[in-house]
Amino acid sequence: MRPSPTLAWLGQFSVAWKGRIALAGVILIVVSIVGISRVRVNNNLLAYFKSNSEIRIADRHLSKALGGTAPMYLVAEGNESSGATRPEFLLALSKLQRSLDQDPIVGKTVSVVDVLERVNRVLNGNTSA
Repeated sequence: MRPSPTLAWLGQFSVAWKGRIALAGVILIVVSIVGISRVRVNNNLLAYFKSNSEIRIADRHLSKALGGTAPMYLVAEGNESSGATRPEFLLALSKLQRSLDQDPIVGKTVSVVDVLERVNRVLNGNTSA
């Protein structure tokens, strides 16, 4: 079987210009690293609409009524399978939640602590909340 003339030429070219090809590869990697470091992810699609558009007005209304329209989930895990039922874990989770509530960018937080507090109130006859 006869070798392909294109592959033979490519092989000769690569050997003849190996230094410059390696330099071009290094430059390409450096430029890629710089470019990747400048990438900014923005998933705020509402920014593409005018501030007085129907969708922005609806979003402001929903954000005010529901505590936000862009959810973010934070998962807390323990080392044990029963870790989430331990009082010290629940207290730490409650402190974290209250701390997040103080951040002006956070609209509302919900956790298992809220559910347990609500169940406790209902079981103890205080259903006001």
